[in-house]
Amino acid sequence: MPYIEPGVYLKAVSNLVTAGGFTPALTPLVIGSGATILKRTEVITRSTESYDVLPTNAVDIKLVGYTEKKNNFVKGTDYTFDPANPNKITWLSGGNNPANGEKYTVIYTYEVNDEQFVPRLITSLEDIEKYYGTDIKTEEGGDINRIALALRIVLGMGAKSVYALQVKPNKITKKVTAVEYQEALDKYAKFINDVWRIVPVDLDDNINGVIDAHARTMSGWEERMERCVVYGKKHDELTSFDDVLATIGGYATSKSNKRATVIYPDKATMLLDDGAYHEVDAPFIAAAYAGLEASLPVQQSKTRSKITIFNELKGIKMTRTQKNALAEKGVMILEQPYGPGTDIIIRHQLTTDMTNAQTRENSLLGITDYCSKYLRTSVEQYIGKYNITPDTISRVKGSLSSALSQLTNDGVIISGVIKSLAQDVNNPDTLLVEVEILPPYPCNYIKITLYVD
Repeated sequence: MPYIEPGVYLKAVSNLVTAGGFTPALTPLVIGSGATILKRTEVITRSTESYDVLPTNAVDIKLVGYTEKKNNFVKGTDYTFDPANPNKITWLSGGNNPANGEKYTVIYTYEVNDEQFVPRLITSLEDIEKYYGTDIKTEEGGDINRIALALRIVLGMGAKSVYALQVKPNKITKKVTAVEYQEALDKYAKFINDVWRIVPVDLDDNINGVIDAHARTMSGWEERMERCVVYGKKHDELTSFDDVLATIGGYATSKSNKRATVIYPDKATMLLDDGAYHEVDAPFIAAAYAGLEASLPVQQSKTRSKITIFNELKGIKMTRTQKNALAEKGVMILEQPYGPGTDIIIRHQLTTDMTNAQTRENSLLGITDYCSKYLRTSVEQYIGKYNITPDTISRVKGSLSSALSQLTNDGVIISGVIKSLAQDVNNPDTLLVEVEILPPYPCNYIKITLYVD
């Protein structure tokens, strides 16, 4: 080593445990009804028996062939399928049969089981089709497959991932109502930590109310799992602006909740898998907003952002004055100023709480929730493992300072400071911390005064 003169040397090394770089995920959740009869393709190996076993009970067999492209075997001539024995394909003597040990393809429909109604994290269109089918219920009369289409829209708007939770229909009525939603939320959604924006795919005011209550409970100080929702209002056909203002505007005003966003217009046309344009309702437009939101940095305003997945936005035409009156009620308005086939624009990223900028702007809600999750996680490491000592207080302060610096560097906030940090004299096992952040506010208005001499 190089020579140094005799003496006492000290190197200062910070021993504070700092923030671990945890990045909260604000993942959308699409919840609601979907197809209960789906199509499945299986490759089967011909057995030595007169029948072969299907891995899942079938409702009906659609194709049997050497590939999934061609039907090489004829039902009733080469094989039979008996719904009373739904896991078997029985080969007829004298018919055209695959040889023993030969592989062949069976395409069949099946009724979903309870595994269909557990939550899944979806990251691709292939995942959607595998678990939920296509966006048309081709096996159930051609109706829109609501959960599959909403998931497709979320990913199509740029979200990297989305949670899916198909709600199990009532056994007797075969319908999905607020009761079934409540059961799904209580059984599953309450326990998914990184869910944030919830999109109910069924248009029902009672369902919206159940989702509201869930978001309110899960966002409280005790549960600490911040959530928000976006939806439309169920209504009869609206024929005038006064109808819109009273019905949609009144609904938003009745919510008056920064965690709830109500949209209008609430219909659009979209090209679906059957190659035709279909009219879709509010939950699908809400899904597009949730997907857009998930694709952007949390601090970025969604005002004037574009939704590109629909063809034509449907609704009552309004003047600027009328739009302002509706927005003042807490309605997030969508516009398509250049007509069908062009981009749809978010006029203003409003929540239903118009009290002030902090409550009405969706991006500020996102920033607050993101920072809440980030700061909690940065000091979670001290709970139960440390006693409250001056050293622990110093470590907690270091972790929070590091977390605020990281949030600032990432652009989530402009600045953040610890205003106070001390042991609670009344509850000595508690540290009381006050943190102040300055979020980046959206640039919504530029007011110019023009002087003409």
